[in-house]
Amino acid sequence: MMHVFLGIIIVGLVMTMKVILDGLHVVAEIHDRIAALRISTQHYVAQKLEEENKAAATESEVAQIKSEVGQLEETEKNINRHIQDLHATLDGRKFKVDIL
Repeated sequence: MMHVFLGIIIVGLVMTMKVILDGLHVVAEIHDRIAALRISTQHYVAQKLEEENKAAATESEVAQIKSEVGQLEETEKNINRHIQDLHATLDGRKFKVDIL
């Protein structure tokens, strides 16, 4: 009878060790996944920062171009006013000449 109890204890110990080893294996897999996610997150953060810097540079360029367009529009308005003034001046100087 003692052999039966000793056998049951040994089987129990072996089963317990198997469960513990399986649990450690799962914990190791989870640890590896966490490490991979950490690396992936660091890569994502670096990439996001780079994209944000590019976006800021693009926004700066767009603002500069808008400013230049505004200046060109103002120059165009001034030129148009000057042309209109010249037309008015020339119209005032016109006189009719009757040849006959």
